[in-house]
Amino acid sequence: CALTLQLMKSHDEKRIVEAVDRIGAEQCVLASDFGQVDRPAVAGFEAFVSSLLDAGLAQKEVEKMIVEQPATLLNLC
Repeated sequence: CALTLQLMKSHDEKRIVEAVDRIGAEQCVLASDFGQVDRPAVAGFEAFVSSLLDAGLAQKEVEKMIVEQPATLLNLC
């Protein structure tokens, strides 16, 4: 989550991209703990995803991790 990224300098967007590249987007779900009073859910998650795209994550991988994988885990597809 973004809070972890903010508090842990060694855990940045590039590290997340490297992990996704290593194990594959089909094994990942991208989530966040945004939605608190001082951390708006939609704007915060959008900024988080944008920073991952800027760090090299492919749009298709993002879609898989925030749309397809959660739907599969919840038996929605």
